[in-house]
Amino acid sequence: RLWTSNIPVTQVARGGDIDADGTRDVLALRSGGGSSDVVVLSGASGAAGLTLNFAAEEWRYLDGDGDANGDGHTDILLGNPFYPTGDWN
Repeated sequence: RLWTSNIPVTQVARGGDIDADGTRDVLALRSGGGSSDVVVLSGASGAAGLTLNFAAEEWRYLDGDGDANGDGHTDILLGNPFYPTGDWN
């Protein structure tokens, strides 16, 4: 399926079927100004669903197409090579 979304993002990643509708979902990372949000976009419709907010953390890398801890649910992995120093130079 092909759809568009007007959510401004810094990175996207393929996710598993997070909303349990039988279609793989898309993860969108919005990051800047010292905070980050991860938005789950429905793979079926592109509609924004669950949003995870990280008010004091600015993440740079996103992945979510696996089950890292073996519990049967898709895990969302976030990373920042400069965390926790905040040194972007």
